Amino acid sequence: MIEGKKFFHFLVVTAFILLCCRPLYSTVYYVSATGNDGNSGTSTSTPWKSIAKVNTSMNTFLPGDKILFNKGDVFEGEIKVTKSGTSGNEITFDSYGAGLNPKITGFKKITGWTIYSGNIYEVNVNDTISNLYVNGTLMTIARFPDSGWLRVDSPNGTNGFSDAALTQGAGYWNGANCRIRTTNWCYETIIVSSFSSANITFSSPSQYAINSDYGYYLDNKLNLLTTENEWYYDKSTHKIYLYAPGGINPNSMTIDGAAHIDGFVITASNILIQNLTIEGYKEEGIEVPNSNNVSIKNCSINKNDKTGITIYGNNHLIENNVLQDNLNTGIVSNIFNGNILNNNINRTGLIPGYGKNSWGYIGVIMGQYGTVFKNNIIDSSGYSGISTIGNNRVENNYVDYSCLILNDGAAIGFDMADGLQIINNVFSNTISDKSSCPIGAYTLAYGIYFGNRDLKNILVSGNTIASNRSVGMYVDNSITSDNFQILNNTFYNNFTSQILLSNYSSTSFKPVFNNIIRGNIFYSLNSEQSSMVQKMYYYPTFSDFGTFDSNYYCNPYNELVIKRTILSPQYSSIDYKLSKWKNDFNEDLHSKVSNYAFDQFKVTDTIGTNFITNSRFATNISSWATWPSGSTISHVINNSLDTGSMKIQWNGTGFTENFCISNSYPIIQGNYYLMSLSCIGNNSGLFKIWVRPSLAGIYDIGLNRIFGYENFRKNHSYIFRADTTDLSTTFSVGMSLPDSILYVDNASIYQVSVERVDSTSLSKLFTNTTDVLQNIPLNGIPYKDLNNNIVSSLSLPPYSSKILINENAAAFKQLQLKAIIESFYNSNSNLMTGDSVIVFLRNAVSPFSKVDSAKSILNNSGTGTFNFSNASNGVNYYLALRHRNALETWSGTTVTFSSGLLNYDFSTGANKAYGNNLVLVDNSPITYAIYSGDQNQSGTINLNDIINVSNDGNNFITGYVPSDINGDAIVNLNDVIVSFNNSIKFINKITP
Repeated sequence: MIEGKKFFHFLVVTAFILLCCRPLYSTVYYVSATGNDGNSGTSTSTPWKSIAKVNTSMNTFLPGDKILFNKGDVFEGEIKVTKSGTSGNEITFDSYGAGLNPKITGFKKITGWTIYSGNIYEVNVNDTISNLYVNGTLMTIARFPDSGWLRVDSPNGTNGFSDAALTQGAGYWNGANCRIRTTNWCYETIIVSSFSSANITFSSPSQYAINSDYGYYLDNKLNLLTTENEWYYDKSTHKIYLYAPGGINPNSMTIDGAAHIDGFVITASNILIQNLTIEGYKEEGIEVPNSNNVSIKNCSINKNDKTGITIYGNNHLIENNVLQDNLNTGIVSNIFNGNILNNNINRTGLIPGYGKNSWGYIGVIMGQYGTVFKNNIIDSSGYSGISTIGNNRVENNYVDYSCLILNDGAAIGFDMADGLQIINNVFSNTISDKSSCPIGAYTLAYGIYFGNRDLKNILVSGNTIASNRSVGMYVDNSITSDNFQILNNTFYNNFTSQILLSNYSSTSFKPVFNNIIRGNIFYSLNSEQSSMVQKMYYYPTFSDFGTFDSNYYCNPYNELVIKRTILSPQYSSIDYKLSKWKNDFNEDLHSKVSNYAFDQFKVTDTIGTNFITNSRFATNISSWATWPSGSTISHVINNSLDTGSMKIQWNGTGFTENFCISNSYPIIQGNYYLMSLSCIGNNSGLFKIWVRPSLAGIYDIGLNRIFGYENFRKNHSYIFRADTTDLSTTFSVGMSLPDSILYVDNASIYQVSVERVDSTSLSKLFTNTTDVLQNIPLNGIPYKDLNNNIVSSLSLPPYSSKILINENAAAFKQLQLKAIIESFYNSNSNLMTGDSVIVFLRNAVSPFSKVDSAKSILNNSGTGTFNFSNASNGVNYYLALRHRNALETWSGTTVTFSSGLLNYDFSTGANKAYGNNLVLVDNSPITYAIYSGDQNQSGTINLNDIINVSNDGNNFITGYVPSDINGDAIVNLNDVIVSFNNSIKFINKITP
């Protein structure tokens, strides 16, 4: 009996717990496009019909209830979630049935178009429309100019500006939008209140002062509607005007206008949203102003004017979502103790002027504290990929292609952080767009950017930072900077330097920064890249930027790997070999330099004789001179050199640098030259080789480089390309204190023919950008690691990388190609969706056999680099370009490689393709493109292509497939139209 009572008590307690954890009665409500709002909604046979019914029923929902939308259906409107669930018994918004996820949309279908004038159509609407999409493609608000930029002549603070290019009459621009770049990092949109005599006056001040030569355009006036794919909404008459794409009647197309504000507005807690598509809203797809425990899972959130998700509060989860083509920001997260996991955030903020003023066009913005951002992919952001503060943890993410329309940003940037952790991420290809900046603007594009406000206790560990257009990591130390740990990161081929530490944002001199920089690989891929730069902006002495040790400073093309620069009050800059850096500063005592030394070019032929008339100093130093006074040169015998040598000695009198100068000789722009010499010193030091011009206003002609010498013989050589023609240049050897004695022999300058050696093949970066272990095929290539050990197999953990050396990488011929794919191009942004293409080299005579092929990616500007191993200089070839769903297109004429290089641009004229087989896609600038629509690669765009694309559209095929003609990863009517339009033009491949 006792045991029975215990068991009965156990059952009672268990039942009580279960009752507390789960609702007694939870209800499932169904919503279907074929339903009726008069139904009960509680079964699939009696579903509701509309979002309006969901909203009016909101107060009846209880914890554990589910509201399910029928898959394949579209529901227009805004869902206001005001009723909370409880922990473990969330109120859920989900899907049911089969097919594509149901679509919750802010789009309103626009139908009933009539002709207004020519190819311009009009329609009356009852709603205010912010953006218009035709067959899923964003249309451009009617603008001037149709593409490109006007430029500010004279700014007027934050109130406006003047531009002589504006010749219209007084009042012409009143009420228009001025979309203007006011800084490197932002666009602003401001209404014009008045216009007269080339002067624009704003209706409200801009956030940043207007500056000369920055770009702008004006839009949102009916008389600007002059180009296909433009539209205008007249608020006073509630009419939309559309310049129809391709001259097609818009009644035969799907046209959507953004008419509703937000998709979901959640002011309740314990809510789950999953398995829905949310798109087309004027502001946010999902807005959570301030709630707790909201989960957003497995949703697609696309084409919203501002942000995919804006979420504030505590303990939220954002997981396994795809956010694409949102015009400002993918996710704005101000979460305490949340999780953002396994999301794809693609193509964010790519239309200049359509995003938020001042601070936008960002993949993800994270505020507050304690959020884990993990296993996400951020691809193609207008500005930075990630911006964060607080003590969040950013781990195992892949951020690629940032700063596509702005400058001075990063794959990840942060400010106001204490305890932030950035661990095991891959940050690559921050680009920098300066097209609307003044000429000469600096490229400022970073992998990781340490901001300038209140940063301390920052951990940056195990990341890969590669191929960013300026600096891999910029540590902008301010007076509040403290305790940065930069550990075990791999930096590779960041174009200016791998890491830069400066005091740019210090308000006063701070002698010591408590940073640790240890265990990193700083790997450069050309002689101009520094491994590390330290820079002082305002003070004549250096701060101690931290403790450096156990780093790997690698530059196979330059032994000077560290640079220290003082900009003010008097400029000075010194390059260091690692040995001197260690000796002078007692830093990096366990650090190493590269085991390898490579050339950027392979000499294929020497043209003519040595330009230096007395190069070996066998008996004298005739034809050599010195500048300035206080320096001497003499003929001496040095047993470590050949025959005689020239001794260069300088006492530093009156100047900071001296030169010994050779006879004069001609240098021709575009030619390649090989410089070489042998040297030895009485200690370890530096000297400069300078091709010194005779022309006024030119500092150098292609060679101005520092080399090192030791107390043993060293042989130096360097190939350079002349960027100016000068018939009387000289070879100069420069020295600066304290380096005062150098012996030189075998000085020579030869004109040469060269082939470029692929530095990325010699020093190859292997990267795993997935969340699983990857076994990387090495294809039988005899690689070595950085410690000279043979590597026969390679396994990479998630979000990691490894640099391997292939000393036998062959020289290649390099094609710099520009080509635009018709349906991948956006004439509003003058950008193209990047994609891979194959280029074949073909013989110039019948049967035009293939000689070689190379595959690479055409980036957003349509440019790519293609490397060929079987091509030869001076031989005629046709280029044949092939893309997964574009028409194979051949070059208009044969082309040749010269010194291993060839440049070809298909976009500048129809004659750049054989048979003029290109289509004009933009008038400003003039841009021709490869025809799109050959889905089956038959060489003809015809009915078969249309059927294949249509079938895939009917089967809801998505992803990277040939039938995705416009590159948006969705096969639909837009793709069918492209193939159809080109099929009725009888577009075929044309070859010799």
